[in-house]
Amino acid sequence: MEINNFVLPKNALGNRFKFGIRFIPDRALNRYLDYILFVVKNDFKGEELYNLCFKAGRKFNNFIFDKNSFEGYLSFLKTIDGSEYSPENKISKEFLIKGDEQKVIISSLNEKYFKVLSVKGEEKVFFVLTKEEIMQHLHALSSLYREKIMAEKLSKPLNNFLREYEKKEIYLGALNILLNDALDRNDKEKFIILSNEINKMKKSH
Repeated sequence: MEINNFVLPKNALGNRFKFGIRFIPDRALNRYLDYILFVVKNDFKGEELYNLCFKAGRKFNNFIFDKNSFEGYLSFLKTIDGSEYSPENKISKEFLIKGDEQKVIISSLNEKYFKVLSVKGEEKVFFVLTKEEIMQHLHALSSLYREKIMAEKLSKPLNNFLREYEKKEIYLGALNILLNDALDRNDKEKFIILSNEINKMKKSH
């Protein structure tokens, strides 16, 4: 699966857009038109929203999550990792976004491949993914979410009163997120630098 991060200029969409990730499955029929898009943006009141879009050709399903429903989606994806397929035990799980009209269904096709189907009313868009691709999708979204939560905590005034070991824990967490990103991007130089910094922090912990 190809994963691309992107950020639009500040004047895009009335300053409401923040950043996004585009996922292109290995088995996408058209690598320019078929993808899963995740975008973080603010609504008109300034509240943060998470936008997930499944697009294949001219067909697309767009879903909006608040913080709680997005955490629920991440938990839903995690259940696939712990699922064991067999011909007698086929996997089928669904995540309801807005009643039965808006949902994501993940079902096993065989031992290797899963069908990820998005449903919004009459519109249905699906992709065929391996479990590894589903986990890559999960890990990218989880890393982004953890990084945002950490940034929010660090920006709060109360964090001036954090004890030293708590600050080190937060710093280590941020380093590990960056390390995973370097690993995903095969950035050897960045990986070595971050690994050395993490080892120094652990020795002084």
